[in-house]
Amino acid sequence: MFRLRAEAREARLPYFYRTLPTKIDKAAFDANLDQIEAVVAEQAEPVIWAAWGQPVVHHSYFLKARNQLYERLAKYAPSWRRFGELTATGHPRHASRLDYRWTLEPFDITV
Repeated sequence: MFRLRAEAREARLPYFYRTLPTKIDKAAFDANLDQIEAVVAEQAEPVIWAAWGQPVVHHSYFLKARNQLYERLAKYAPSWRRFGELTATGHPRHASRLDYRWTLEPFDITV
């Protein structure tokens, strides 16, 4: 997912999520989740920064990834965090909307 963000910056597309494929690439999806889980598994006290923003609702695979990450990472008992207030629809703010005065706050992903 970091790669997609880097490509968006290079392309200077203001609504990059709208240019993403509408269907999931299953192999890439699974490989991405595997890599994230591997990194989390190496941490003694993992902290996950929830920062997907409102556009998470535009492609079903974003929500699917969030849900599968929650399920897969639960065994590592990570601490979920967010920056700033939640969006009007209850999502943690995207990293590109960060205000440097904010601090990490607990995030209840189950709500």
